[in-house]
Amino acid sequence: MITREMWEGELLDIDQTKEYFRLCSVRTEGFGEKHHILPKSVWPEYEHHKWNIIKLSYEDHYKAHEMLVSISKTENCRRKMLYAWNRVRNTREGLATTSEQYAALRLAHREML
Repeated sequence: MITREMWEGELLDIDQTKEYFRLCSVRTEGFGEKHHILPKSVWPEYEHHKWNIIKLSYEDHYKAHEMLVSISKTENCRRKMLYAWNRVRNTREGLATTSEQYAALRLAHREML
């Protein structure tokens, strides 16, 4: 369970942060990717906690990283979230500029394998 005290110093306390946590509460059954709710680059102490690792659809994974950039409170957190989001956007198959493009590229990669 994530408490406010865990993220309060790094994430903004606004509706977008609540929306991020709502997005992370929707788990997917189909294809998707593993996501750390509290990213390990900022919160390494929670990296291996089962409650912190979820499976999101490709589209929701893209959106989660996009949201983390906008809700980052400190410069250090924002820099790390920008780096992670750019890693998500730059897939082996090309640059994804929307969550839909990202999902299509990831599915194409799965089919190719």
